[in-house]
Amino acid sequence: MKQTTQKSLNKQHILLTSLGMRAIETEYEWHGKTVKADLTPLALVQLFDAPQLPDHVVAVVTQGAKRETWQLFRAGICKNLKLSPELIEIPDGSSTSEIRQILESVAKRIPEGVDLTLDVTQGFRHFPFIFYALVLYLKSLRGVKIRGAYYGMVEGISPNDPKPIIDLRPLLELPEWFHAVRMFRDQGTTKPMADLLQPLSDTLNHEKAELFKNGNHEVGKERAKQAEQIKKSVDSLKRYAFAYESALPLELEKASRGLVDSIQGLPTIDSPSLPPLVGELTESIVDAAQETAFTKSPSGKGEWKRSVCLDKDELKRQAYMIDLYLERDQLSLAVGLMREWVVSWAIWKSDKTDDIKKWLFHDVREKYERWLANIGDAVRRGKPVPKKIPISVGKEFGNFWNQLTSDLRNPLLHNAMRIQNVEEPPSSLKSVREFWNTLKQI
Repeated sequence: MKQTTQKSLNKQHILLTSLGMRAIETEYEWHGKTVKADLTPLALVQLFDAPQLPDHVVAVVTQGAKRETWQLFRAGICKNLKLSPELIEIPDGSSTSEIRQILESVAKRIPEGVDLTLDVTQGFRHFPFIFYALVLYLKSLRGVKIRGAYYGMVEGISPNDPKPIIDLRPLLELPEWFHAVRMFRDQGTTKPMADLLQPLSDTLNHEKAELFKNGNHEVGKERAKQAEQIKKSVDSLKRYAFAYESALPLELEKASRGLVDSIQGLPTIDSPSLPPLVGELTESIVDAAQETAFTKSPSGKGEWKRSVCLDKDELKRQAYMIDLYLERDQLSLAVGLMREWVVSWAIWKSDKTDDIKKWLFHDVREKYERWLANIGDAVRRGKPVPKKIPISVGKEFGNFWNQLTSDLRNPLLHNAMRIQNVEEPPSSLKSVREFWNTLKQI
């Protein structure tokens, strides 16, 4: 009774398969169990445990398959599952228009948000490619959860040995990892990667529990360690996202260091639930984060920024961040941070040891902001730079500062809340970027 109640609470679970024109009794093997069946999907429904069984079966069938194997398949499903399968009749897929027709016909029959198990053993050889594209669409835009994607290896195995059924689901997850890495490398967005790693941590914790239950304590401890390390990576990704999206350079440098260390600290994971190439993909994350990472994490908690020195390396890390924002057209973040970078640069150029040591103190930064404003004002009025200012700059610098603050920062960071509209990047952006490319070469 408990099992029936649980099943009724679950989403609809569909088994989707394609049929070929031949049926040969074959012995299949899956997770240590064997069974004989004429078609792979008929073997699957006998090998599955009760919670894995579908409550609806859909078969994609050409005219030839409808004639040769459909009735056999239908009878097998009725016998094993006590339900009648649904038939989707399709063309052979011998042209681009027929392939489009197949994709559209099948997609229409798969409701949004269902659980889907896929079998790609039978059918024409190009059908797995069609199904692969279909499943990516269903996962990405229909919210369909893939429970498994199975292929029965009926060829290439010794005639006397059972034919293994393998799960191709990890291959279906690879595009999501590609997308997550691209989003991180190209836009600094961490949510897709965090969304992939969090379920992985949950899966490893589940595997840990099963391993302990079966008495395999050593591997269980390793799974627990892996799950904890992945959780650290998820936490680092979240901190990175906050710092990056808020243009907080020091917080980002600390979060980047934590992200690099947590990912590099991941032990080799041999879990079958992991898609291939994950190691290489996470290395791509490390390579991207390394550019904005502290050489080592700053010491202390709370006011840890007191230990961060203003030097050439720090200015270069922040300049790299500004260039990232510019390349990604994240203009408000770039301009806001560039203005703060120039203040830090002026403090560093002053050679005033006490000011450099206290470069993050409000009174020090405010003093240099006033001096920079005086430089801009003098250039605007056609007057010489006041001698009391401890940095030596020319007219071009004054023009750059005026354009950066008045033309770019003020309208962008105040969200253009003024009479003048800002419907496209201000024309001064080009000259600001040109001067910036020279100034950052410290």
